[in-house]
Amino acid sequence: MGLLLPWLAAFAAAGPLHAESLDITGVYPAGKDAAAALGSIAVENFGGVDGPALSIRIEDRLRAVQVQGRPWFAILPARGGAQADAILRGTAGADIRKEDIKLTRKRCSKYDEQDKKKCAEYKDVEANCIRRTISLNHSVRLVTWRGEPVFAQDGAPSQQLDYCPRDDENVKSEETAIAELLDGIAGNLRFQLAPVHERRSIRVMESRKGLKGEASKVFQQAVKLTKSDQAAACQDWEDLAETVSGQLSLAFNRGLCAEMQGDLDRAGEHYRYALQLSPGHDYPEDGLRRIDDRHRAERQVAAHWGE
Repeated sequence: MGLLLPWLAAFAAAGPLHAESLDITGVYPAGKDAAAALGSIAVENFGGVDGPALSIRIEDRLRAVQVQGRPWFAILPARGGAQADAILRGTAGADIRKEDIKLTRKRCSKYDEQDKKKCAEYKDVEANCIRRTISLNHSVRLVTWRGEPVFAQDGAPSQQLDYCPRDDENVKSEETAIAELLDGIAGNLRFQLAPVHERRSIRVMESRKGLKGEASKVFQQAVKLTKSDQAAACQDWEDLAETVSGQLSLAFNRGLCAEMQGDLDRAGEHYRYALQLSPGHDYPEDGLRRIDDRHRAERQVAAHWGE
């Protein structure tokens, strides 16, 4: 085996890893490019019964955003103080609907003769129950201080729950359901407005089709090494590529190693070669989509920091 590639040294001391996968750390783009340049946002107190709770959740989520260890947004007071790059306003209100339904539940049909509190037999009965549907109607608008639109979202995510008051315990409360819906809206907005710096576990390809003898053994050993030493696995694939060409799994896995390194252009070359070997294969196609996303995120970061 050749010398360990320099870019792999940082991964050699990593702790427990995911099975048959490589860990890719990078910045992935916000859903809305137009929000990339914004450095500060003022969040107004939203209208509607549930508007204030939603605006607080959104404010907390945006204030907590960090990309590459740096705070992404400055959250400013909606009234007074410094002028923000953009203003976020909106409304939110829950709609609760209930309808009577029939469901099957088990109920006691015969009690123990010695212990009247202990059921001896159960039977299925048709019970009077309720179907509760909670929808969180909301509208959110992000505009620059000049009034130019940046982002708009309208929706009504919902939760439906069937329960029987006589039979079911620990039924989720309406307040809990509304809080979960509000959290979901705030979380989605965070990913629409700001990139995310995260670690993803991407599966390697394991097929040894076309490999024989020692080459097949080396490839299989490299796959096993991904569980404990990703650096060594990538080095094995690099060494193998000196004598083997035209093998799909090897081409893809080398691309994944380059992506792990952060060499996105080289990763793209390997993924495109893998697609030449197997047109339409989902693994390299997904790889190219990730590369496109990473480049898009780079542009967003550059626009945000003015780099």
